[in-house]
Formats: sequence, C-alpha cells, structure tokens
Amino acid sequence: MRIPTGSMRISSALFAGALLSTIVALVGCDNSTPKTTAEIKALYAEQFAQGAHMGMTYIEADRVDPKTHDLINVRIESLHSLYAADRGVIIVNPIDKTIHIRLLGVVGAGDDGMLVDLGDISTPPTKLRHKISDAPSPPVVENR
Repeated sequence: MRIPTGSMRISSALFAGALLSTIVALVGCDNSTPKTTAEIKALYAEQFAQGAHMGMTYIEADRVDPKTHDLINVRIESLHSLYAADRGVIIVNPIDKTIHIRLLGVVGAGDDGMLVDLGDISTPPTKLRHKISDAPSPPVVENR
C-alpha cells in the first residue's frame, strides 16, 4: 500500500536497495573460517544491534531475538527520511550462498512529515563471501 506523500518519494524498491548496500558493506567481515547459517545470522544480527553506518544511512535494531536472531524494532535513518520496522528477519540461503533481510511492518517518514506504510519488504539477495559449513553438498551424478 502506498499513501501519497507530497514531496517525499519513497518506494519499497529504493528503500530495499539502500538497505542492501549496507548489507554488502557488512559482508566484509572475516570470511576465511566456515560458518553455519545460524552463525552468519547471529553475526549480522549483532552488527545491526550495535548499529551500522553506511554513507548517509544508519541502521540499528533495539534488540535481537536470541533464539531466531531476528531484529526487533529496526530503525533506518537517512539524510531526508526515517523508517521503522517491527521486525527484521535475516534469511541465509545456504544453497545459493546468499543473504537478505525481510522487514515486517515498515513505516517511513520524510522531511514533510507524511507517513508511508510500506508493509513488508525484502532486500534483494546478496552473495555471501563466507564459506557455509552446513550448506548441502551438490548431488552426485553417476555416469553409467
């Protein structure tokens, strides 16, 4: 659902793209030691809970669910807008070796003070540089 916002131009695609650039920057952590999907989720969740500053965008979560590593009460601040999400679910795909975040209950506000309900949005998947230790092995094809 998109509510008209006057001078503020928010689209879920632009928002997800900005968040994706922050994820790409965080991928640069130590990636030589293989990690499980749960360890990768925990690593990213911890970084977001501490706050991640990328250019003119700042992302922070109030807390992290210790069991699921979901981000709770996520704030995204940029030069001319502010976004909030109830929850951020970090999704690691061990087969494709990608990561993305699904944000639930996203609301945004711009300089004009108008609110936009963006609902649930996801960032595009980003390739991980980490080696995933619990990734399934590719199927073996036997030649007969």
